[in-house]
Amino acid sequence: MNFNKHFSLEGKHAFLGASKYHWLNYDENKLTETYRNQLAAQKGTELHDFAADCIKLGQKLAKSKKTLSMYVNDGIGYRMQPEQILCYSDNACGTADAIRVEKDILRIHDLKTGVTPAHREQLEIYAALFCLEYGVKPTEMEMILRIYQLDEVDEWTPSAEQIQFIMDKIVLFDKIFIRINQDSKIGFSTSKYESKKLANNSILITLIKKEAKTFFTNFQYVFNLSIGTIMMIIAAVYMVINKDIFATEGPMGMGEVAYKVSKATGDKAVLVTDVGQNQMFSSRYFGFTEPRSIITSGGLGTMGFGLPAAIGAKFGAPERTVCFFTGDGGLQMTVEELGVILEHNLDVKIILLNNNFLGMVRQWQELFQHSRYSQTPMINPDFKKLAEAYGIAAEDVETREQLDGAIERMVAHKGAYLLNVNIDPLCMVYPMVPAGARVDNILLSREEKYEPQR
Repeated sequence: MNFNKHFSLEGKHAFLGASKYHWLNYDENKLTETYRNQLAAQKGTELHDFAADCIKLGQKLAKSKKTLSMYVNDGIGYRMQPEQILCYSDNACGTADAIRVEKDILRIHDLKTGVTPAHREQLEIYAALFCLEYGVKPTEMEMILRIYQLDEVDEWTPSAEQIQFIMDKIVLFDKIFIRINQDSKIGFSTSKYESKKLANNSILITLIKKEAKTFFTNFQYVFNLSIGTIMMIIAAVYMVINKDIFATEGPMGMGEVAYKVSKATGDKAVLVTDVGQNQMFSSRYFGFTEPRSIITSGGLGTMGFGLPAAIGAKFGAPERTVCFFTGDGGLQMTVEELGVILEHNLDVKIILLNNNFLGMVRQWQELFQHSRYSQTPMINPDFKKLAEAYGIAAEDVETREQLDGAIERMVAHKGAYLLNVNIDPLCMVYPMVPAGARVDNILLSREEKYEPQR
């Protein structure tokens, strides 16, 4: 049989085609809504192309407060480069609507033609990609980002810390995707080792499900991700972790303290953890650039492990900075070991994440025993005076505004130092998989609840 030729349709997928089979279940209202959304998306693409042409040609639009006019006229005024691809690797790239670099200023503008609220993280990812591609440090440039939408302009300047965090994530995730693609060329194995590898990646997949509303039930699917989906994954995980380390209001959290101490030491210190929430947060947010840089008991330790381990780490690597993260409960389990630090004049930095609770146990009591706290609230001594009694310099940190300066003083100090940081008493560790639950029951915030099957 000689089939008809449709050269103009090659590579296209029609709405009522097989690739978009969901329309089989639509009624007329659903069909109308979905098709109108598709037409709106097509119109948005056309408006982007029109705006880019106007900026390239220097053709200004009539001056008004309309989104398109403001975007085009500002783009011409700032001499922006429209539709510029920013690329760190094949796995991490994207097209900025408009970009301009002049002296020490990076400016990125984004045109939104829909009504769905835009996310600032999208432009911050573009800024991170720019820094990675052109070898620029975020601290070297002022960054001005703008979103044009619904006849309004949202302008902000992200912190260098935020951009650096995204850059670190892109580099890390790019390595993961490269490894996944290499593994996929070998093929699937049914060995216990390969099964374990897939299980270990299931948490990442579930995080994607929770934040980006995309769930890849077959791991083979991961190997064929589009660039847009890869960027969405980076943005999704960034939004989860961002709450922990870039908080600007409310009580201090453990994550932001661990992250700032790590950056203050250039990600080169030896991390030692006690057991509990302090262990979870410091292990997650403390960076490493050298081997043999973390001592933690994993899931099999007990409170009080950390202080003797930190002493041992300093004896074993006297030339390196040792940062010991502990809680107010764990420190008091082996507090007498401060005498060893005094006797041997050991330079151990002690970061006490003090929430006046046995935090990890309290978290379980809140989530699964309806906040019936039992033996978890703490009445603590004056830790600053306790440290000073052992000849150790100490400082109390009560507010977020005091944190950066206190960390600088601790790192610069020659000798042992105890930083007693006042932490949110109701601090929670997320993500968390409840005991006995499946990984897709993972909890990411207080708003999410888990009720076990009975």
